[in-house]
Amino acid sequence: MNVFELFGSIAIKGGDDANRQIDNLDKGGKRASNSVGRLEKASALAGKAMKIAFIGAAAAIGLLAVGLTKAVKEAADLEQITVAYEVLIGDVEKAGKVINDIKKHQQKPRFNLKILQNKARP
Repeated sequence: MNVFELFGSIAIKGGDDANRQIDNLDKGGKRASNSVGRLEKASALAGKAMKIAFIGAAAAIGLLAVGLTKAVKEAADLEQITVAYEVLIGDVEKAGKVINDIKKHQQKPRFNLKILQNKARP
């Protein structure tokens, strides 16, 4: 048997069916390629979103750490002042009242711009 005749007969007998299968395979390959392209775009967007979320979380943690540090420092300062007033006054309740008065006055604005302008006018 001649090898050329074997291949020639295969090409002749299955030519149309083989061409259809190759066309179907080519279409399937194009669909798969498109799907991979969409998957690539989606994963790139997901990566960007994760990066933004990570940066936001890191910033939030940083702000929280700064806020906690400030709160702890203020609490420690208040505790030192409380102990100092207790020792100075000699009475825990009176020292607490003095500190509460100081807190109340601290919250009030000391100067109002309108009042200062009116007082400064001749």
